[in-house]
Amino acid sequence: AALGFVGFSPQHLSNTLWSAATLQLHLTPAQAASLLTVTEHSISSSTGQGLANMLWACVQLGIAPPTSWLARLYAQAPSTILGAGPQALSNMLWALAVLRDRCGSSWLAPPTPWLRMLLADAQPVMAAGSPQAQANTVWAVAQLGCVPPVSWLRATCATTLPALARMEPQQLSSTVWGMLQLATGQGSVQVGLPIMSSPQPAVSTVSGRWLEQAAAAAASALPHLNEQGLANTSLGLAQLGWKPGAGWASQWLAVMEARRPALGLHALSSCIAAASTWVLQSAGQQQPLQDLASWLDAACMQLAADVQQWAAAPERQPAKQLQPAHLFVALRALSSAPLGEWQAAGCGPGVSWLVGEVSDLLQRPTAAHLLSPGERAAVCWVLARLQHQPGGEWLAAVMLPALRSQQQLSGKEAAMLWQAADAWGLDRQAATILVSS
Repeated sequence: AALGFVGFSPQHLSNTLWSAATLQLHLTPAQAASLLTVTEHSISSSTGQGLANMLWACVQLGIAPPTSWLARLYAQAPSTILGAGPQALSNMLWALAVLRDRCGSSWLAPPTPWLRMLLADAQPVMAAGSPQAQANTVWAVAQLGCVPPVSWLRATCATTLPALARMEPQQLSSTVWGMLQLATGQGSVQVGLPIMSSPQPAVSTVSGRWLEQAAAAAASALPHLNEQGLANTSLGLAQLGWKPGAGWASQWLAVMEARRPALGLHALSSCIAAASTWVLQSAGQQQPLQDLASWLDAACMQLAADVQQWAAAPERQPAKQLQPAHLFVALRALSSAPLGEWQAAGCGPGVSWLVGEVSDLLQRPTAAHLLSPGERAAVCWVLARLQHQPGGEWLAAVMLPALRSQQQLSGKEAAMLWQAADAWGLDRQAATILVSS
């Protein structure tokens, strides 16, 4: 009960919460609520280390602090947290990033001024941290949806550069992925499909030296990464602008040839997106780079078969649920070039089969349940960019219903749908008349 903590100092309360988490105690809802109540009143008197320990403990114990608790936390000066050192800063930001998803309606995002002040003076603190602390900090800042200034990103590149070679594989993956999100403004709190993003984002804020060091570390880490880490590292490096040489490509292919058959749909789609970027860059180059096209062809065939099975009976495949956003990662990258260019690159059969299966998916009666109106508009847009040419029956079955539901679309989604209509030669005036009839 809360009365049991009478007389406890803020440090005692922080230690109690931290100890409960370290011992992996199972707290009842009443016990958790009691701890949150008493610790909330101690926040204003806690040290930066104490605040970080309490927040970290909440994550470990599965506790979601209420908005009042978080509001008291944000009322504390960022200097209090920074003064506790790099591990406290890392734990604080990491815990906030995890709690963002866990708290649900009780989540209170860090106020922008508070977060800006915290990050403004974070570089010297980060530089003194361990590779793990630096990796967690970069990942957390990205997960919180921050859009830091370019100067902060450049400073972070310089700060983390010496630590890249010493990071564990998953730490490296988190850092690469976090830097991609920060450099492209695609933090996790942003709403929308990945397909809406530019296929070639402006990432000049990430230095070439940082990319080279990250890629060199990744070459050793690839065999030891889990599926998510492999996907994030590959796609992160590709979209940050890394152009692999023959040696690096050979190492990546050796890992991917062994791992591809067992990859889940999200990881497969992400690795397809990475490979497609590198294939377009490597046209006519050395054999290991040309072999990327063969891998991409086989991977697209694998994804096409998965789409075919998922579309036919999505409810029968709980282990391979294909989320539209996952599929769009691959489709968006492939749409950087028309089908003819993929044919010339040596991966036309796989890309063509995947495009065909996605096109067929839109015609299925289940499409309305599998894809939202916005997702259907995005798929049409990608197919048009790939210069896929559907027949009149397909246009009548897919495009007209999509145009009729455009009031459900955002402005960007509606624009994408009309761009597809223009690409397929649909007269806007005639289509508008048909839609309204």
